[in-house]
Amino acid sequence: MTLPPNTVEVKPENKCDVCREKDARYYNITHYIHICGIGCFEEFIVGYNREIEEISRKLLKPDETDVVRKKKDDL
Repeated sequence: MTLPPNTVEVKPENKCDVCREKDARYYNITHYIHICGIGCFEEFIVGYNREIEEISRKLLKPDETDVVRKKKDDL
């Protein structure tokens, strides 16, 4: 198995942060997660990207935009 970038092997002392069932064999130092295998890492990345897309799609309402601009001007 090819490890994802910035992933190191660890002792199986922690559970996988994705499936929470298996012992984690790897630790990804970019995302600070314990993973049991490439499948869980891919599942994590899909969910992570989905959250980023949802956050980026949210738009400020017009009245909230004015508040943000005012706060910037006050700085």
